[in-house]
Amino acid sequence: MVYLIKMKFLLVAEIRKSLQFLKSYPLDFIGNSFSFILVILAIIFGVYKLGYKGNVVGLIVFPMILSLSGTPSSSLREDIAIGTFEQVFNSSYTIAEVLLCRSLVTFILSLPMTFIILLLAKTLVDSSINLFPFSLIILFTLINGISVGMVLAGLVMVYRKVDSLFNLIYLALLFEFVFISAHSLSLYKVIITILIPFGSILLIGLGKNLSNMIYLAAVLNTSIWIFLSYTLYKIMYNYSRKSGKLGWY
Repeated sequence: MVYLIKMKFLLVAEIRKSLQFLKSYPLDFIGNSFSFILVILAIIFGVYKLGYKGNVVGLIVFPMILSLSGTPSSSLREDIAIGTFEQVFNSSYTIAEVLLCRSLVTFILSLPMTFIILLLAKTLVDSSINLFPFSLIILFTLINGISVGMVLAGLVMVYRKVDSLFNLIYLALLFEFVFISAHSLSLYKVIITILIPFGSILLIGLGKNLSNMIYLAAVLNTSIWIFLSYTLYKIMYNYSRKSGKLGWY
């Protein structure tokens, strides 16, 4: 209970910080959001016209995926650049706790844009989008996005400059969401999807007939990436501390 109260204070502080940033730079936020909406709608329309109708649902949450995946590493790099990393490192919160709260704030701020894209896609592209699976996709996006984001944050701690790698990862994710089609979710495709990042979103978004097996596979995919995130982040964090890399910024 004490820990939850402690985390609540940190989350509130991060929300206030983000709201202050939005208040200071409203045009930047509006411009980025508008650009994302237009680009994603164009991609959705193109994919839909190609006949990959099931891919539309996953693409709706793609901006949220990018935000959640990039928040831990980008905020860590920002702390390093402006010289506040030492304060974060020496605070009563762990780096992981700070990055987790920042990711939750990103998720909250991404929700309005995600639902705008959903409404526009449902109105202009495909009126048959089911809102029940979409609510599950939002949940899986949150969990998987934070999991992948913490792995990327660990890479920043060890290698520091990894922007080009991140760009490749984001392109690979877009390729995954555009070109993994599910006119038929065969067994081998389900097995592959269980292992890749955000496979749970593809499984639910692409599945025409959502069975308990699909839900189980989605939960399994998410569990795998939670485990990988925890393990890889811990390994990279401990390595960066022991090797002194955290003090080289």
